[in-house]
Amino acid sequence: MFGRVLVRAASRDDLDAVERLTLKACTHAYEEMVPRSVILAEARNRYPGTLLLEKLLARELYVGEGTPGVLLMVALVSRLDDRIALTTVLAAKSLTPDHSAEPLVRLLREQGWNEPVVSDVVLGNFVHERFHENAGFAPGEVIADEVQGHPIFRRDWWLPAAATGRDEG
Repeated sequence: MFGRVLVRAASRDDLDAVERLTLKACTHAYEEMVPRSVILAEARNRYPGTLLLEKLLARELYVGEGTPGVLLMVALVSRLDDRIALTTVLAAKSLTPDHSAEPLVRLLREQGWNEPVVSDVVLGNFVHERFHENAGFAPGEVIADEVQGHPIFRRDWWLPAAATGRDEG
């Protein structure tokens, strides 16, 4: 098992490993619910290279390394009107979730991402659910969804806004 995970902004050198990890994470999340061919298409649809490059250039793509060059976590961040949308992918079979969840949230807060954070996880992806729990997210509603005609369920997760130290009063 790996020690602490180093969470940092992604670089261009990470993009190939990010693409491999997104495929691995999608496979783990959906493997018991949908055929492998659907998983491959879903991974390419959810995480196309152009999106990853856009997120990299916007400084909205973060990675977690267990050992140098071995990515265990990828996080895509998007600022919406009143919240932040967080999409995470994990190397679920080799990651202890508490090793990357808290450092990710801390880094996001240090970089000014202070709004409430929302995320969702395929229901039953226990490692990914623990990742959110360990970062202080509260579980929310379960939503019926589908992946290319195959039914799945997702759970919403929510993290309150960061305390900014300002008196809003």
